[in-house]
Amino acid sequence: MYTKNAVDVGGAFWRNPATEDKIRQAERRQWSGESGVQRWDWFIGVDASESLSTYLLEQNPFQLTATAEPQTFSEVPAWFPVTSAGFTIHQSLSGEMTVLFNSDTRQLYAKSNGYGFRPGAPEAQPSSIPQQDQNIGRLPNESPPIPSDTSESSVDSNL
Repeated sequence: MYTKNAVDVGGAFWRNPATEDKIRQAERRQWSGESGVQRWDWFIGVDASESLSTYLLEQNPFQLTATAEPQTFSEVPAWFPVTSAGFTIHQSLSGEMTVLFNSDTRQLYAKSNGYGFRPGAPEAQPSSIPQQDQNIGRLPNESPPIPSDTSESSVDSNL
């Protein structure tokens, strides 16, 4: 099943937008199946504040690298640029996140994609431990014996 809705911009950039950031467009697409979300894409168009562009491109929490190679984009919303002309391009090493930035107009476009939430590895089954080995290295289950004769006569006075 395919759905399309608004993007949580704070979640996309790991912080809430500043009042100076003007979010022009944002869209999230996801494909779900019986096991949940199988694929997702998000797209954002922002008139970026100095603080947002510094955060994304200089502080660089997503480990983006600048690339000079021109790019074209398919399967993007109508408002998203289809080429990188006029923008600097910054991409994650995996290529899943791309940020286009025009420093003259302060326009920033970003997109990312992923493949949903995959189930974790199955838990290891406890191994069967032989009964005689279960208590190795453990304290006994019973209390220690209580000495029956604690009178002074049994204490060695030469100590």
